[in-house]
Amino acid sequence: MKPTSPLLRSTPPSASFARLAVSLGVAATAVFAQAQAQTSAQTPAQTPAQAQAQTPVLAVTPVMEKLRGPWDLAFAPDGAMLYTEKCHGLWVRLPDGSTRHLFGTDGAALAAPDIFCQGQSGVHGVAIDPSFAQGQRRIYVFLASNLQTNPRGNRVVRLDVGLDWKTVSKRTDIVADIAFKDARRVGGPGAHSGGRIRFGPDGYLWVTTGDNHDPGLPQDPERLGGKVLRVDVDGRAAPGNNAPPGFDARIYSYGLRNAQGIAFRPAGQPGAGQAFTTESLRRQQVASQPQRIDAFDLTLASGQKTTLN
Repeated sequence: MKPTSPLLRSTPPSASFARLAVSLGVAATAVFAQAQAQTSAQTPAQTPAQAQAQTPVLAVTPVMEKLRGPWDLAFAPDGAMLYTEKCHGLWVRLPDGSTRHLFGTDGAALAAPDIFCQGQSGVHGVAIDPSFAQGQRRIYVFLASNLQTNPRGNRVVRLDVGLDWKTVSKRTDIVADIAFKDARRVGGPGAHSGGRIRFGPDGYLWVTTGDNHDPGLPQDPERLGGKVLRVDVDGRAAPGNNAPPGFDARIYSYGLRNAQGIAFRPAGQPGAGQAFTTESLRRQQVASQPQRIDAFDLTLASGQKTTLN
Protein backbone atom coordinates (compact mmCIF):
# COMPACT_ATOMS: atom_id res chain seq x y z
CA MET A 1 0.00 0.00 0.00
CA LYS A 2 1.29 3.43 -0.88
CA PRO A 3 2.59 5.18 2.27
CA THR A 4 1.23 8.51 3.33
CA SER A 5 3.19 11.46 4.60
CA PRO A 6 5.22 10.75 7.76
CA LEU A 7 3.99 11.73 11.16
CA LEU A 8 6.11 14.67 12.22
CA ARG A 9 7.28 16.05 15.53
CA SER A 10 7.80 19.80 15.70
CA THR A 11 9.71 21.84 18.27
CA PRO A 12 8.07 25.29 18.40
CA PRO A 13 8.84 27.97 20.97
CA SER A 14 6.17 26.67 23.34
CA ALA A 15 6.18 22.95 24.18
CA SER A 16 2.70 23.15 25.65
CA PHE A 17 1.35 24.56 22.41
CA ALA A 18 3.21 21.90 20.45
CA ARG A 19 1.38 19.17 22.33
CA LEU A 20 -1.94 20.94 21.78
CA ALA A 21 -1.36 21.57 18.08
CA VAL A 22 -0.23 18.00 17.38
CA SER A 23 -3.04 16.55 19.43
CA LEU A 24 -5.93 18.68 18.30
CA GLY A 25 -4.92 19.77 14.83
CA VAL A 26 -6.34 22.82 13.18
CA ALA A 27 -8.65 23.73 16.06
CA ALA A 28 -5.73 24.24 18.41
CA THR A 29 -3.90 26.22 15.74
CA ALA A 30 -6.91 28.48 15.39
CA VAL A 31 -7.09 29.08 19.15
CA PHE A 32 -3.39 29.97 19.16
CA ALA A 33 -3.84 32.27 16.17
CA GLN A 34 -6.71 34.10 17.88
CA ALA A 35 -4.62 34.54 21.02
CA GLN A 36 -1.76 35.87 18.92
CA ALA A 37 -4.12 38.33 17.23
CA GLN A 38 -5.39 39.58 20.59
CA THR A 39 -1.83 40.03 21.80
CA SER A 40 -0.83 41.86 18.63
CA ALA A 41 -3.71 44.28 19.03
CA GLN A 42 -2.35 45.29 22.43
CA THR A 43 1.27 45.83 21.36
CA PRO A 44 2.85 48.57 19.20
CA ALA A 45 3.30 47.92 15.51
CA GLN A 46 6.60 46.27 14.61
CA THR A 47 8.92 47.03 11.75
CA PRO A 48 9.40 44.24 9.16
CA ALA A 49 12.90 43.66 10.52
CA GLN A 50 11.59 43.24 14.07
CA ALA A 51 8.90 40.86 12.92
CA GLN A 52 11.44 38.82 10.94
CA ALA A 53 13.73 38.60 13.97
CA GLN A 54 10.90 37.17 16.09
CA THR A 55 9.76 34.59 13.54
CA PRO A 56 9.98 31.18 15.24
CA VAL A 57 12.16 28.49 13.73
CA LEU A 58 10.68 25.00 13.77
CA ALA A 59 12.78 21.85 13.82
CA VAL A 60 10.80 19.01 12.24
CA THR A 61 11.74 15.38 12.87
CA PRO A 62 9.87 12.37 11.42
CA VAL A 63 8.62 10.17 14.25
CA MET A 64 6.81 7.53 12.18
CA GLU A 65 6.62 6.80 8.46
CA LYS A 66 4.63 4.60 6.09
CA LEU A 67 1.39 5.12 7.99
CA ARG A 68 -1.82 4.21 6.16
CA GLY A 69 -4.30 7.04 6.43
CA PRO A 70 -3.54 8.32 9.95
CA TRP A 71 -6.44 10.36 11.34
CA ASP A 72 -5.94 11.21 15.02
CA LEU A 73 -3.57 10.74 17.94
CA ALA A 74 -3.54 11.03 21.73
CA PHE A 75 -0.86 10.63 24.37
CA ALA A 76 -1.07 8.42 27.45
CA PRO A 77 0.56 9.50 30.75
CA ASP A 78 3.36 6.93 30.28
CA GLY A 79 4.38 8.48 26.97
CA ALA A 80 2.64 5.96 24.74
CA MET A 81 1.15 7.52 21.61
CA LEU A 82 -2.18 6.19 20.41
CA TYR A 83 -3.09 6.82 16.80
CA THR A 84 -5.78 5.75 14.37
CA GLU A 85 -5.59 4.63 10.76
CA LYS A 86 -8.85 5.27 8.96
CA CYS A 87 -9.17 1.84 7.38
CA HIS A 88 -7.31 -0.29 9.94
CA GLY A 89 -8.13 0.82 13.49
CA LEU A 90 -6.29 1.84 16.63
CA TRP A 91 -2.54 1.48 17.21
CA VAL A 92 -0.11 2.42 19.96
CA ARG A 93 3.50 3.53 19.67
CA LEU A 94 5.33 2.75 22.89
CA PRO A 95 8.14 4.89 24.32
CA ASP A 96 10.71 2.37 23.02
CA GLY A 97 9.47 2.97 19.47
CA SER A 98 7.66 -0.36 19.01
CA THR A 99 4.06 -0.40 17.78
CA ARG A 100 1.09 -2.63 18.45
CA HIS A 101 -2.23 -2.97 16.66
CA LEU A 102 -4.75 -2.68 19.49
CA PHE A 103 -8.19 -2.64 17.88
CA GLY A 104 -9.61 -2.98 14.39
CA THR A 105 -8.96 -5.23 11.42
CA ASP A 106 -7.46 -8.74 11.46
CA GLY A 107 -4.32 -8.97 13.54
CA ALA A 108 -5.42 -6.51 16.21
CA ALA A 109 -5.40 -7.47 19.87
CA LEU A 110 -9.18 -7.04 19.73
CA ALA A 111 -10.70 -7.55 16.30
CA ALA A 112 -13.66 -5.43 15.22
CA PRO A 113 -15.15 -6.98 12.08
CA ASP A 114 -17.88 -4.35 11.99
CA ILE A 115 -15.59 -1.40 11.24
CA PHE A 116 -15.24 -0.20 7.67
CA CYS A 117 -13.96 2.80 5.77
CA GLN A 118 -15.72 4.48 2.88
CA GLY A 119 -15.34 7.94 1.46
CA GLN A 120 -14.30 10.27 4.27
CA SER A 121 -15.40 7.87 7.02
CA GLY A 122 -13.73 5.12 8.99
CA VAL A 123 -11.82 4.99 12.26
CA HIS A 124 -11.43 8.64 13.27
CA GLY A 125 -10.98 10.16 16.72
CA VAL A 126 -9.25 8.71 19.77
CA ALA A 127 -9.33 10.00 23.36
CA ILE A 128 -7.88 8.82 26.66
CA ASP A 129 -9.88 8.66 29.88
CA PRO A 130 -9.02 11.54 32.25
CA SER A 131 -8.53 8.97 35.04
CA PHE A 132 -6.17 6.79 32.97
CA ALA A 133 -3.21 7.41 35.29
CA GLN A 134 -5.38 6.46 38.28
CA GLY A 135 -6.10 2.99 36.89
CA GLN A 136 -9.05 3.67 34.59
CA ARG A 137 -7.17 2.42 31.52
CA ARG A 138 -9.92 3.28 29.07
CA ILE A 139 -9.60 4.46 25.50
CA TYR A 140 -12.42 5.93 23.38
CA VAL A 141 -12.62 5.64 19.59
CA PHE A 142 -14.97 7.12 16.97
CA LEU A 143 -15.60 4.73 14.07
CA ALA A 144 -17.88 3.76 11.20
CA SER A 145 -19.69 0.51 11.90
CA ASN A 146 -21.98 -1.87 10.04
CA LEU A 147 -23.47 -3.37 13.19
CA GLN A 148 -26.63 -1.64 12.04
CA THR A 149 -27.64 -1.40 8.38
CA ASN A 150 -29.96 0.66 6.20
CA PRO A 151 -28.36 2.98 7.07
CA ARG A 152 -25.04 2.05 8.59
CA GLY A 153 -23.79 4.30 11.35
CA ASN A 154 -20.98 5.98 13.23
CA ARG A 155 -20.42 5.28 16.90
CA VAL A 156 -18.11 5.88 19.84
CA VAL A 157 -16.74 2.81 21.62
CA ARG A 158 -14.92 2.47 24.93
CA LEU A 159 -12.07 -0.03 25.35
CA ASP A 160 -10.02 -1.26 28.31
CA VAL A 161 -6.29 -1.76 27.66
CA GLY A 162 -3.88 -3.85 29.72
CA LEU A 163 -0.94 -2.51 31.68
CA ASP A 164 1.47 -3.94 29.12
CA TRP A 165 -0.48 -2.55 26.12
CA LYS A 166 -0.89 -6.11 24.82
CA THR A 167 -4.51 -6.79 25.68
CA VAL A 168 -7.72 -4.95 24.83
CA SER A 169 -11.08 -5.94 26.27
CA LYS A 170 -14.55 -4.84 27.36
CA ARG A 171 -15.64 -3.06 24.21
CA THR A 172 -18.65 -0.94 25.10
CA ASP A 173 -20.46 1.08 22.45
CA ILE A 174 -21.36 4.19 24.43
CA VAL A 175 -22.86 6.23 21.56
CA ALA A 176 -24.22 3.94 18.86
CA ASP A 177 -26.53 6.14 16.81
CA ILE A 178 -24.45 8.82 15.09
CA ALA A 179 -25.60 9.50 11.55
CA PHE A 180 -23.69 8.07 8.56
CA LYS A 181 -24.18 8.92 4.90
CA ASP A 182 -25.14 5.71 3.10
CA ALA A 183 -27.17 7.22 0.25
CA ARG A 184 -25.56 9.11 -2.64
CA ARG A 185 -26.64 12.72 -2.66
CA VAL A 186 -24.10 15.45 -3.22
CA GLY A 187 -20.82 13.56 -3.20
CA GLY A 188 -20.45 9.89 -2.38
CA PRO A 189 -21.34 7.66 0.57
CA GLY A 190 -19.29 8.14 3.71
CA ALA A 191 -18.98 11.92 3.43
CA HIS A 192 -19.15 14.37 6.34
CA SER A 193 -19.08 12.15 9.42
CA GLY A 194 -17.14 14.54 11.67
CA GLY A 195 -15.41 12.32 14.19
CA ARG A 196 -13.14 14.26 16.55
CA ILE A 197 -13.49 13.27 20.22
CA ARG A 198 -11.86 15.01 23.17
CA PHE A 199 -12.32 15.14 26.92
CA GLY A 200 -12.88 18.71 28.02
CA PRO A 201 -11.56 20.26 31.22
CA ASP A 202 -14.99 19.51 32.68
CA GLY A 203 -14.25 15.78 32.48
CA TYR A 204 -16.91 15.06 29.86
CA LEU A 205 -16.40 13.60 26.41
CA TRP A 206 -17.10 15.96 23.49
CA VAL A 207 -17.93 14.41 20.11
CA THR A 208 -18.15 16.24 16.77
CA THR A 209 -20.47 14.84 14.09
CA GLY A 210 -21.08 15.73 10.44
CA ASP A 211 -24.13 16.58 8.34
CA ASN A 212 -23.80 13.69 5.83
CA HIS A 213 -24.52 16.25 3.05
CA ASP A 214 -28.11 16.27 4.36
CA PRO A 215 -29.27 19.90 4.75
CA GLY A 216 -31.93 18.96 7.29
CA LEU A 217 -29.71 16.87 9.53
CA PRO A 218 -27.91 19.66 11.49
CA GLN A 219 -31.29 21.08 12.56
CA ASP A 220 -32.89 17.72 13.33
CA PRO A 221 -33.58 17.57 17.09
CA GLU A 222 -33.29 13.79 17.32
CA ARG A 223 -30.61 12.64 14.85
CA LEU A 224 -26.99 13.01 15.92
CA GLY A 225 -25.46 14.54 12.80
CA GLY A 226 -24.16 18.08 12.33
CA LYS A 227 -23.84 18.41 16.09
CA VAL A 228 -21.45 18.60 19.02
CA LEU A 229 -22.34 16.00 21.64
CA ARG A 230 -21.26 16.15 25.29
CA VAL A 231 -21.57 12.93 27.25
CA ASP A 232 -20.17 11.08 30.25
CA VAL A 233 -17.94 8.00 30.00
CA ASP A 234 -21.02 5.79 29.61
CA GLY A 235 -22.48 7.88 26.80
CA ARG A 236 -25.18 9.55 28.87
CA ALA A 237 -26.02 13.22 28.44
CA ALA A 238 -23.76 15.49 30.48
CA PRO A 239 -25.45 17.99 32.80
CA GLY A 240 -25.52 21.55 31.52
CA ASN A 241 -26.02 20.75 27.82
CA ASN A 242 -29.24 22.76 27.92
CA ALA A 243 -30.56 21.13 24.76
CA PRO A 244 -33.71 22.90 23.51
CA PRO A 245 -37.06 21.23 24.24
CA GLY A 246 -37.59 18.18 22.05
CA PHE A 247 -33.86 17.72 21.36
CA ASP A 248 -31.79 14.70 22.28
CA ALA A 249 -30.26 15.58 25.66
CA ARG A 250 -26.77 14.57 24.47
CA ILE A 251 -26.68 17.49 22.02
CA TYR A 252 -24.58 20.44 23.17
CA SER A 253 -24.58 22.39 19.90
CA TYR A 254 -26.26 21.94 16.53
CA GLY A 255 -26.29 23.47 13.06
CA LEU A 256 -22.77 22.40 12.05
CA ARG A 257 -21.64 21.11 8.68
CA ASN A 258 -18.68 18.83 9.31
CA ALA A 259 -16.87 19.73 12.53
CA GLN A 260 -13.60 17.80 12.77
CA GLY A 261 -11.59 19.83 15.27
CA ILE A 262 -12.27 20.82 18.86
CA ALA A 263 -10.13 22.50 21.53
CA PHE A 264 -10.69 24.30 24.82
CA ARG A 265 -9.45 27.63 26.12
CA PRO A 266 -6.71 26.88 28.66
CA ALA A 267 -7.01 27.48 32.40
CA GLY A 268 -5.94 30.90 33.54
CA GLN A 269 -7.39 32.68 30.52
CA PRO A 270 -10.70 34.56 30.34
CA GLY A 271 -13.42 32.09 29.44
CA ALA A 272 -11.29 29.11 30.47
CA GLY A 273 -12.83 25.85 29.33
CA GLN A 274 -14.78 27.36 26.42
CA ALA A 275 -15.03 24.97 23.48
CA PHE A 276 -13.92 25.97 19.99
CA THR A 277 -14.64 23.87 16.92
CA THR A 278 -13.53 23.96 13.30
CA GLU A 279 -15.67 22.87 10.38
CA SER A 280 -15.35 22.91 6.61
CA LEU A 281 -17.93 25.20 5.01
CA ARG A 282 -17.75 25.25 1.27
CA ARG A 283 -15.54 25.44 -1.79
CA GLN A 284 -15.12 28.54 -3.86
CA GLN A 285 -13.10 29.25 -6.96
CA VAL A 286 -10.15 31.57 -6.38
CA ALA A 287 -7.84 32.32 -9.32
CA SER A 288 -9.14 29.16 -11.02
CA GLN A 289 -8.01 27.04 -8.07
CA PRO A 290 -10.45 25.28 -5.70
CA GLN A 291 -9.94 26.46 -2.15
CA ARG A 292 -11.60 25.19 1.00
CA ILE A 293 -13.03 27.81 3.31
CA ASP A 294 -13.10 26.75 6.97
CA ALA A 295 -15.02 28.12 9.93
CA PHE A 296 -13.69 28.58 13.44
CA ASP A 297 -16.57 28.54 15.94
CA LEU A 298 -16.99 29.37 19.59
CA THR A 299 -19.39 26.63 20.72
CA LEU A 300 -21.87 27.39 23.49
CA ALA A 301 -24.52 25.39 25.29
CA SER A 302 -28.19 25.47 24.25
CA GLY A 303 -27.18 24.73 20.68
CA GLN A 304 -25.48 28.08 20.10
CA LYS A 305 -22.32 28.74 18.14
CA THR A 306 -20.56 31.91 17.05
CA THR A 307 -18.49 31.80 13.87
CA LEU A 308 -15.28 33.71 14.46
CA ASN A 309 -13.94 33.70 10.90
